[in-house]
Amino acid sequence: MGFLAYRSRCEFPNSLTATKCPPRCLADIGQGTDPMMNKRTISYAYLEVTRACNEACLYCYNDSGKALKGELSTEGWLTAIRNFTEQGGNSVMFTGGECLRRRDIDELVAGANEAGVTSIGMSTNGLLIHTKRAEACMPYLDEIDISLDGFREHHDRIRGVRSWDRTVEAIRTVKEIGIPVIHVNGCLTADWFDQLEDYLELLVSLGVTGVKLATIGAIGRAGEELELKNQTSQPRRVADQLAALARRYQGRINVSTSFSTVAQPITLERFGAVIDPCGKLYPQLGKLDDCWCIGSAVPVWGLNETALLRYETCMHGVEEDGVHRILQGEQVEWWALIRSAMEAAEAC
Repeated sequence: MGFLAYRSRCEFPNSLTATKCPPRCLADIGQGTDPMMNKRTISYAYLEVTRACNEACLYCYNDSGKALKGELSTEGWLTAIRNFTEQGGNSVMFTGGECLRRRDIDELVAGANEAGVTSIGMSTNGLLIHTKRAEACMPYLDEIDISLDGFREHHDRIRGVRSWDRTVEAIRTVKEIGIPVIHVNGCLTADWFDQLEDYLELLVSLGVTGVKLATIGAIGRAGEELELKNQTSQPRRVADQLAALARRYQGRINVSTSFSTVAQPITLERFGAVIDPCGKLYPQLGKLDDCWCIGSAVPVWGLNETALLRYETCMHGVEEDGVHRILQGEQVEWWALIRSAMEAAEAC
């Protein structure tokens, strides 16, 4: 899932419809004269603390499984978090891989609280929610996101392990603990689309705050998985039905989707950045080429203005494309436009 599907809550000012289209090829953009400036404030960060994972999802956006060589130590991550808050950050989402695979995750979550982070979330598959380290994290969490992809047969097949029952139990557990916000992430494919209403009823019965539904795109492992291609071949029909369900369930559960008719400025200031397991900064979740690295979180916080210029130039083109589509009456999947533009830029 592209993370704009998670945090799509801002509207474009009207002036964006007049933005000129930038060049498609970014190779000839000049080198910055001061490459490590720190004038920007990034208030939100996805802390991708490990690539290790105890599931094997067919669609994994960053091809998780084994930990990366050179992943930050406990002290390295605590330094990254302090550096993030010192430059003005105040909200984080611990993610992975599976963040609960890290034996020091409780130290990192407590460290975020000690560093002054005011909103702490965790994105997890829920399979390790009953461990002592997970229990130690719970008092600090304002939000927890758990992935549940439909019902048992589909969920277990697409996630590579038999985990549906344990995931549902994990949702019940965090509800009993009293986590303020519980979101479920569901990657939508054609073989459970017709079960959506039953799925939403299940989530309502579990006391879930909201559900985030997104179609699967060619990101990470999903880009090689033939089984997932063309799963939603009628995007307008899918978008319309999801919008109808969101209206029907309003007041019972918040339903958000990867389809949108709202234009959004795509900036780090609005949507945050990703700190990868080795301490590098990226503008998007998902497996990205090194050319999209925009800086580092350790040993000191530094943003590379040349890399930022490349990314922002690319995103201005996405904004214009999205506005045009919306004005034509289309439902837009921002993450799909973003990934397509970034891949085209890499090819230049």
